[in-house]
Amino acid sequence: MANRYKIATEFTLIDNVTKKLRSMGALGDGAGMALNKSFAAAQERVNNFGRSIANAGKMAAGLATGALVAGVGVATKQFIDFDEAMHGAGAAFSDIDSNAADFTDRLQVIGKAAREVAASTEFDALQAANAMATLARAGVDSQNSIALLPGVADLATAACVQLDEAVGMAVGGLNTMGMMSKDPLILAENMKRLSDVMAYTADSANMSLTDVSEAITQGGNFFKTANNNLNVFSASLTALANNSIVGAEAGVHLRNIMTNLSAPTAKAEKALNELGIQTTDSNGNLLSLTDIVGQFAGALDGMGDAKKNAYLYDIFGKQNLAAMNALINTGADAMRNYEEAASNATGSAASKAAAMRSSIGNQLKVLMSELTELGFKFVEAFQVDGQNLIQSLTTAIHNFANSGALTQVAETIRTIGSIIGSVIQVIWALRGPIIAVTAAVMAYRLVMDGTVLVMTAYKTIVGIVKG
Repeated sequence: MANRYKIATEFTLIDNVTKKLRSMGALGDGAGMALNKSFAAAQERVNNFGRSIANAGKMAAGLATGALVAGVGVATKQFIDFDEAMHGAGAAFSDIDSNAADFTDRLQVIGKAAREVAASTEFDALQAANAMATLARAGVDSQNSIALLPGVADLATAACVQLDEAVGMAVGGLNTMGMMSKDPLILAENMKRLSDVMAYTADSANMSLTDVSEAITQGGNFFKTANNNLNVFSASLTALANNSIVGAEAGVHLRNIMTNLSAPTAKAEKALNELGIQTTDSNGNLLSLTDIVGQFAGALDGMGDAKKNAYLYDIFGKQNLAAMNALINTGADAMRNYEEAASNATGSAASKAAAMRSSIGNQLKVLMSELTELGFKFVEAFQVDGQNLIQSLTTAIHNFANSGALTQVAETIRTIGSIIGSVIQVIWALRGPIIAVTAAVMAYRLVMDGTVLVMTAYKTIVGIVKG
């Protein structure tokens, strides 16, 4: 029964197109011959592509055909935009010379990495390419950008932000916490580590990842040593968040507290001495904030609120009283528990991102990304031939660009553009994940008619020039 409904669609480009071109007398021209050669090469790619789909089985072939049409419909314009964005990124990377012989090869490597991330996430290839460009502008080289992008994508999903914004969160956090590296493998691991701790910290006290990122930006600089590392920062931030101090405000308070402990004023040093608080080790390095909080809790135990606040005022200033009290009330033991949880947060960001991607909305976006990648692979088969044709048409146009017929040419181009725009709208309307093969034939015929129209206009323009 299935054989009765088996549809084998073969786009016989040479026969169908050249027949119309011959009737126009276009095959004798350089552009017509270039188009003929391009279609000849394209025909072979289509035949090969069709055979590879057939080998996947009858049912798989039917599904693949529907997915192919949907992917191509969405991908055609995006492929051009993606290529443009990747060239912009390539020009921005400090380690890539746009005039070098290997420029195209290096772009392909970067583009492949961007497309791999896009195909497995809710972000499309153009967004991934733009994220690469943002990384380049942030001073990250191409290899490290490739290493960072998967982690940035997970961070973006978990934080419910766009890739570009996640780039800022990632690069800012890595720089602030002293976790940047020139080694792509180390950098990728550091990116995962930062994302995991950020995701855990956000969930531990009902904060957003944006809150955590803002806190890191404002107060993370003092938390990149052995005694005060990312785990201590996470514990401190969790303690403050439990007391409704979050985001940039929390980061500013932590920065001020650490500054006052590292370089106390004369009044602060006097108060610290009276309380018997030791803030540095034998080498002059600042002790862990958790340990210092424990010392304060012991020194202030049993003291009246007024006297206690007077000491804290002298050491930390009035604006930081509430934050320091929040840390002291949390206690060193609880903060150490938070630290341990942060150290065991491996996989938190990826798990959070996976949970987010399991929603229906994000699943549809992931499906569309996969279809777009399928369309990209199809469009790539014609990329070289398309570029050759464009170069041939560009040369022809250049020859009569100053012929005095530009007014007529412009009007013709506007007409062609309007018609092609309508064709694109029709193709776009057929982009759904399940689409009949007849829709593919319709789209093909529309494109062929558009091709004939373009060639007719070309012949008209050439006639104007020759006239």
